[in-house]
Amino acid sequence: MQDGTALGSILVWNRIGPGGSFGELALIYFAPRAATVEATEKATVWVIDRGNFKKILAKSADELEGEYLKLLDKVELLSPLKLAGQ
Repeated sequence: MQDGTALGSILVWNRIGPGGSFGELALIYFAPRAATVEATEKATVWVIDRGNFKKILAKSADELEGEYLKLLDKVELLSPLKLAGQ
């Protein structure tokens, strides 16, 4: 079945496999869900509230920023900027 395929009176827009996620835009922008999700087979679904989702997202962004700063510290061309900032 392809995205956007009609299945009876239901429009199947996407299928999400193991490890997939949905609803993140509603959590980020504090908006209502844009779609209804139904499992076609037995599944385990994990739910996370908006506050915890945003904390995890912020922590992930902070860790990524740290990695970028470590890489920039290794760029010799940028070393004069580092000294000027001290």
